[in-house]
Amino acid sequence: MGRVFDISGKKTVQNPSSLPMMLLTLLAGLFCWWLEYSVSANYPLHTTSSTPLWNRMTGLLSDKWSVYLAGALLLCGMAVIVQYTNYYLILFREKTKLPFLLFLLLNSANFGFVPLRPISVAFFFLALCMVELFKAYQKEKTGMTPGSAYKATFWLGVGSLIWIHLLWLIPLFWYGMYQFRLLNFRTFMASLLGVITMYWIVAGWYVWKYDFTGLTDTFRPLTDFDFVPLREYLNLTQLAPLATAFLYTVIPGFILRFHNINAGLRTRRFISFLLASTRYLLLFLFLFDAEAADFLCIFFIPVSLLMTYLFFNTSRNVSLYYYLLLACSLILQVVHYV
Repeated sequence: MGRVFDISGKKTVQNPSSLPMMLLTLLAGLFCWWLEYSVSANYPLHTTSSTPLWNRMTGLLSDKWSVYLAGALLLCGMAVIVQYTNYYLILFREKTKLPFLLFLLLNSANFGFVPLRPISVAFFFLALCMVELFKAYQKEKTGMTPGSAYKATFWLGVGSLIWIHLLWLIPLFWYGMYQFRLLNFRTFMASLLGVITMYWIVAGWYVWKYDFTGLTDTFRPLTDFDFVPLREYLNLTQLAPLATAFLYTVIPGFILRFHNINAGLRTRRFISFLLASTRYLLLFLFLFDAEAADFLCIFFIPVSLLMTYLFFNTSRNVSLYYYLLLACSLILQVVHYV
C-alpha cells in the first residue's frame, strides 16, 4: 500500500489509491458486474418511468451483452469525471485516485443501477451544469455571468429529456449559487430561461408534429411519487441501500462538525455544499423508490469527494477503512443476489 511521509520521514497517511488497491477495487467492481450479469439483474431494462428519448436510445442496444458493456463504459466515464472534479473543487491536494475508486465501487454495488439506468447518460449533462457553477466560483472577480447561468441550466434541461428527475436538482443548483455568492436577480432569471428555452424548443417540435403525447410522457414521472410502506423497510434488500445512504450523510457531517480541520474559506464552502447535497438527495431516495438507484448514483458524487477529504484529513488508517468499505459493499451485493 502506498504511503505518504512528511519532511521528518514520519508516516502520516496511507494512500489507498496505490496499484494493488486499484487492482483490488477493479476486481471487486468486476465481481459485482459478473454477479449481476449471471443472474440477469435488471435486464431487460426497466422502462416504466422512462422518457421517450431514453426508450429510443436503449432500443439501439440489441442484446444483454451490449447493454452491460455500454453500462460499464458509461460508469467508467462517470468515475473519471468525478476524479477530475477536484481540479475545480481543490478539496485535497494529495495525488490520489480515491474519488474514482470510491465512485466506481459504490455504484458497482448500487442495487438496481447495473447494467444501465437513465442517469448513466444524464449524468454527463449534470456534470456540464456543475462545471459551470464551479468555474464561476473560481473566478472571484467576475463571478457567474447570466450567460453561464443560462448555459448551466440549459444543459440540465437537455439531460432531463433523458431522465426527467434531473429537474429536481435545479433548487440544488440555486443553493450552490447562493452558497458561492453567485446568486442575484440576473443569474436567477437566466437560469430559469435556460430550462424554459430547452422545453420551448421541444414544445415547438411537438406542435409541428401536432402530437403532445411525447411531451406529456416525458413530464409524467416527475411527480410520480413512489412511497414504500414502512413495513417493507424491514426487508434487508429494501433497507440496506437507504441505511447506507443515511450513514454516508450523517457520519461525514458529524465528523466535520466536531473535528478540527484547517481549511480555507473556499474549501469550507465547497464542503458545506457537498454536505447539503447529500441531505437534499437523501430525501428523494424515499420519495421515488423506483428511481432510487438513479438518485443514489448522484448521491455518490458528493459522498466520494467527502470521503476522500475525510480519509486524508481526519485519519491515519485510510487503507483499513477503505478495506472495510470494500468488504461491506461486496457482502451486501452477495446477500442481495445469492
